Amino acid sequence: MTMNKRASEKTVRFTLYILCVLLIASAGCIQPAQETGTMNLQLDVFPNPVYMGETTSLTATLENNAKKTYRNIKIEVFDPGQFGAINCPSLSKRELKPFGVADLTCSFRAPMIDKERVVYLGVSASFDSSLNAVQPVEIISEEEKKRREMTGKMESKPRIYSYEDESISLTIEFSENLPIVARPTEQYVYFTIKNKGDGLAKINSFRVSGLPMQCDIPNEFEPIKDEFQKIACKLSPRNVNYLSVYNIIVNIDYTYEITRTIPVTIRK
Repeated sequence: MTMNKRASEKTVRFTLYILCVLLIASAGCIQPAQETGTMNLQLDVFPNPVYMGETTSLTATLENNAKKTYRNIKIEVFDPGQFGAINCPSLSKRELKPFGVADLTCSFRAPMIDKERVVYLGVSASFDSSLNAVQPVEIISEEEKKRREMTGKMESKPRIYSYEDESISLTIEFSENLPIVARPTEQYVYFTIKNKGDGLAKINSFRVSGLPMQCDIPNEFEPIKDEFQKIACKLSPRNVNYLSVYNIIVNIDYTYEITRTIPVTIRK
């Protein structure tokens, strides 16, 4: 009898738990965490639902789950929906260190309505970061190439290399397999930047050094879908009598913005 009673109590508790989960999900109080790489922006509104003429509070939490520090953090409401803002300043921080958290809290007054409706609050979070890459490049003379081929020591290496962080990726593509053979014909290296997250990337600067080359770097980077225009650099190896080893160093500074929305029910 006691065992049946305990089993019945467990069944009741489980049923109540399921009902609570369904209630929270239908009310939309907490938006499920969504991640852009390792920057996580979560929205919470309480109370939700809210009655017309009353106030509700929005909390936007930005979590840095990476092992790197992000700079120039900004969180703001970009779409207040039909709410009137009572107190909603944007939040700015100089940096957000690894596993750090930044919170923005706003208060809104629900508008007067003729019937129940669902409106959406929109929040954006932006931050600055950098992607750095170092690509070793071996350049040999034509005589060295022949010598290696004769001795069976000519090893061909791939011509495409990729680097990435949590938000963007960089592809370095040479016009031929490595090592590069110094010859009169023109040889190139191409750089392609892609947005790999679900936010918007803005390239602030692109710098490349370490190897003599002439690059056509655009003043502004315009993305087509998730890919920015390709950068072409003409290689200019000099005075290669035997072999030379270089490091192509690439520095990309960018701003990344993520946006989230959360539904809020307004009742009459």
